[in-house]
Amino acid sequence: MSLEQLANELLLEVFDYLDCLTIFRAFYGLNYRFNQLIILQIQKFDLDFRLVPKCSFDLFCQQHLPLLKTRIVSLHLSNEINIPELPDSFRSYGHRMNQFIILKFLSISCYSINMLRRILTECHNLSYLARLHIHTTNYDSMEDHYRYLIEAIWTLPHLTHCQIDVLYSSSAWFSSMSTVSTSIQNLSTSGTSYSLTTLCNLLDHTPNLKQLEVGHVTVTDDAPLAVTFPSLRSLRLICDTSIRSIQPFFQIIPNLCDLTVHVSNIESNGSVWEQIFVDYLKNIKTFRLVMNIQFGSYHDDFYEMKVEQLFNSFRSDFWLKKRQWFIRCDTYQINTKDICLLYTLPYPFETFSYIGNSRSKSTSPHPFNLTDYSQVRTLEHVRNNPCTVINGFTFIPIRCDNIRHLKLKFPIDEHFDSIILTLNYLISLDVILYEDEDYHQLQRLLQRAPHLRQLKFCHPGKFSMASFNLFSPSIRQLDFFQTSGFRLRYFSSTECALFVDLPLAVQCEILTMDVRNRTDIVKLINAMPNLQAMNVHCQDGITCADRTIKIHDDLIEWLHKHLSSDCSYTIVRQGYTNIPLINISINRQK
Repeated sequence: MSLEQLANELLLEVFDYLDCLTIFRAFYGLNYRFNQLIILQIQKFDLDFRLVPKCSFDLFCQQHLPLLKTRIVSLHLSNEINIPELPDSFRSYGHRMNQFIILKFLSISCYSINMLRRILTECHNLSYLARLHIHTTNYDSMEDHYRYLIEAIWTLPHLTHCQIDVLYSSSAWFSSMSTVSTSIQNLSTSGTSYSLTTLCNLLDHTPNLKQLEVGHVTVTDDAPLAVTFPSLRSLRLICDTSIRSIQPFFQIIPNLCDLTVHVSNIESNGSVWEQIFVDYLKNIKTFRLVMNIQFGSYHDDFYEMKVEQLFNSFRSDFWLKKRQWFIRCDTYQINTKDICLLYTLPYPFETFSYIGNSRSKSTSPHPFNLTDYSQVRTLEHVRNNPCTVINGFTFIPIRCDNIRHLKLKFPIDEHFDSIILTLNYLISLDVILYEDEDYHQLQRLLQRAPHLRQLKFCHPGKFSMASFNLFSPSIRQLDFFQTSGFRLRYFSSTECALFVDLPLAVQCEILTMDVRNRTDIVKLINAMPNLQAMNVHCQDGITCADRTIKIHDDLIEWLHKHLSSDCSYTIVRQGYTNIPLINISINRQK
């Protein structure tokens, strides 16, 4: 049976699993019946502009979106590499947030605070907007702009769930809040550090908050915490000091049921936590803990004693019988420093670093339960030298079968295949290679990942482009030498000429590569038929930092003059660093 033979009701059920752009790209225009179903019968659309080609974005905004605004329930606007400054482009077509009258969820990534404020102002009259996710960067030194942004969010009348991701954020934005939100119940500001006073001020202006995720919590003063916050039920936080120092905060959230904590202080042991639960958090039902402790270069006997004491503090009847909260302790050594990683089971976070040659011990009656890591989505696998052997600690295997993002240093050790039996869900891979022999292992790994989209590649040794003759039919994005510590690595004209003939270059849609000469930017774009966007640093003989900005403005003008007139381009500079990043978006359907 073909798809066209399905009844309209079944086709509409199929469309329920697809986002708006996919529906239009796959079905709109095939025939009159499909067009009528899409335009007249589908009442709600999810619209996601992430990783959309510029030509598809322009076409949809011009021709289709004007007819669908009143049926969009979720919207993703993001500054992606293929469409720089997307929110600005979106608004340039006349689209405004107050036109999306049934919008329930808005996700926006934007580096302009003024643009964010304009968008949020347009959201005030949206009766159904309940969920908001904002991603931005605190490059602006004018703190008042960010305070106004927070106030704009807190005045959204129907908002219940809010996630604010700000690079280089500041808790000062929450210290002088004047607006109270009675609607927000779930809040995540995981990148923001708070003092206890500022954290209490945030809770005071969000009185019905039930779930809260914050970054680091520190103690900067001894001001008494007199007010209680009975509504808070779930809390996630990071604490670098002793957990005793934030104990006063636990006293004012008596109804907490769910607690997730990342600490790096050995004094926050099982006995301390047990006392906190008994004295203050009597309603706790779920507890998740990760402790990452560096011991420095201590004598082996001292290190072994401290690890044993920490491990045994989680073996009381409270942990093993009353609560049945079990932990695992991994020990390893990095740069001559002994490390102890202790966490509750199952492992509570989506990101995990597996260190080779680690030795482990668990209080669980089932230490080989391979489902304990099913929540992990991002895995870093690091080879390592043998660590200090502690009595009773041994190799305990783990298994991560739901990995979306993987970071590796080659060569891979003998345990890798047992850790990840399937790479069917892998979409991005970040690798560092040191020897030419590592390419064989990398190619075998690529063959196991049928849905891999992005490859981040670094070879800090003697790199040869001829060795990069890899094959993967699914890869569409390549990032060369962007790993911190190895940038910048400028590719020569000869290397660029070799690269464009490789299979991965032919199918590549998004490329990040730094080049020596500006002419190579033009050659790469002309020779890569599927390229939609390019991020590039261009060395081009620049030696004077004071002249960088002017020279790169000239570079943008030069590119507009020398790029092929068969395509249209959007070229912007990202940042004002010594050698700024140039972002080029390519529309091949001019």
